[in-house]
Amino acid sequence: MKFMFIPDSSDEFVPILCKYEDGKEVDNDLLKSKTLEYTGSEETVHETYIGKIYTSRFIFQCEDHKYYYEMKDVRLNDLCDQNPYASIPALVYLQDVNKAKELLIGKTLYTRTTIAKTDDANSYSGYREVNIAKGEPVKITTIDVGNKSFPVKITFIDRKGVSYYINVAMSRTNSGMEPADFQAEKRINYFPNAFSFTNPDVKTRESIQSKYIGQSVYPQKTIRVKQTELLRYTPLHIKDVQPEKAGTSATLLLTDIQGNTYQVKVDLKYDPILKNEDFIEDLFGFSDIRKKYPNISESNWLMLAKGEVKSGMTTEECKLAIGEPIEIRVRTDSRFETWLYRGKILEFENGILLRAK
Repeated sequence: MKFMFIPDSSDEFVPILCKYEDGKEVDNDLLKSKTLEYTGSEETVHETYIGKIYTSRFIFQCEDHKYYYEMKDVRLNDLCDQNPYASIPALVYLQDVNKAKELLIGKTLYTRTTIAKTDDANSYSGYREVNIAKGEPVKITTIDVGNKSFPVKITFIDRKGVSYYINVAMSRTNSGMEPADFQAEKRINYFPNAFSFTNPDVKTRESIQSKYIGQSVYPQKTIRVKQTELLRYTPLHIKDVQPEKAGTSATLLLTDIQGNTYQVKVDLKYDPILKNEDFIEDLFGFSDIRKKYPNISESNWLMLAKGEVKSGMTTEECKLAIGEPIEIRVRTDSRFETWLYRGKILEFENGILLRAK
């Protein structure tokens, strides 16, 4: 395992490694930006008046010298149990960097974040954060060494050729962070949260199209479309659905039994606060309603679509036309029923409408 030694500002005055030969502390600047290879670990023990004190050492080779990092008062076998996310300061895991170079340079990825960085010589930090579009295709131009927690610096350009970068963790080796730590502002610093190999818009669109295309539907109320109306209960098929890039709206391409096509804009998600009237499942019923009621004549369907009833209609037809009654009164012999609506009364004999008042 190879690491690059890159101390941050908090490590500036505190030596991190010691020489293996004599145990002397090493000035961080002497090792800065150099590559260290992990060669093993060892455990030392010292007898004191209070008992044995154990120390764990992690040994590295750099050029012709050996160095170690020391964790005091802990045995190697206990380290993982006591602190499973322990890490060594300043050591940036190079395998993540090399793997990223192998897999990502020149590839098109898709952003999963709205924040990135650009170099800024006028800023104390040397960079500034900027907003970027989420779900946009970007081309990876370079991979560089980042820092201990986020070892891979990914530089990319957008469609306009503007360059940005994000420092990310990939394997989390020596990052000192567990997955739950990648929250809030650190969320984007975990590679799966920053980039996607697949276009999320395409994935979402394909999922929506798979759900709706080919479905038999009918308007649950008359819908105004270009220069005409789609009457309630008109048998339709969803030929295509095109979700909008942002939000939850989509455009349906519908065909009727004559082959005529219509476009209707719908919302694919219901908002209980806004109570959006164009929610797809409020606008349309999902079935072939004509097959469900095969005995209803075409002339009656036209009346039902307009909310009209006439003598001779069945109770089912009346429900389709004007909905469920407020109250049903049944006479003693049960042949006669009176259905009460607001402003309308229907009288039936043996399930057939005698008159409407």
